[in-house]
Amino acid sequence: MAISYKIYQDDVFLKEVTELTATITDLQPNTKYTFHVTEFDGVDESGKSNVVEFTTGTIAVESITLNATEQSIKKGETFQLTATITPEDATDKTITWTSSDEKVATVSNTGLITALLSGSATITASTSNGKTATCALTITPVIKVPTELTATNVTATSVTLGWKKGV
Repeated sequence: MAISYKIYQDDVFLKEVTELTATITDLQPNTKYTFHVTEFDGVDESGKSNVVEFTTGTIAVESITLNATEQSIKKGETFQLTATITPEDATDKTITWTSSDEKVATVSNTGLITALLSGSATITASTSNGKTATCALTITPVIKVPTELTATNVTATSVTLGWKKGV
């Protein structure tokens, strides 16, 4: 009788093979598995082999990109940066957001930028394995043009100017 080998994954029958090796595919990354093997002669099955236990590897982030690499916003406004990580099935998609100048602009842990002062800052999105993407940020002041300038009390040596606050 031909001998075959039954492979069990987490004590559940997975497949039967006739060789002394087998490649198991479609495992999930960063997941703990246990396997054992039995010998089978078509009628009788042996006891379990030793159990092998392991955790599959992770899928590393290869790159990170942002929806904007340069952005200009006005003081007091917000802008949402969105990061895209490749490959899509990377195991750890954790992103850390930082601002090069938190007096000028802050960034939340979701990538929301808040413009605080006129100036410039670089927003950086970093993955846990060191991949980065940046957005050069320019914060422009909110300057309103005064209106209805008038001149009154004009004399030979002075004038009173008046205007309305910019809108």
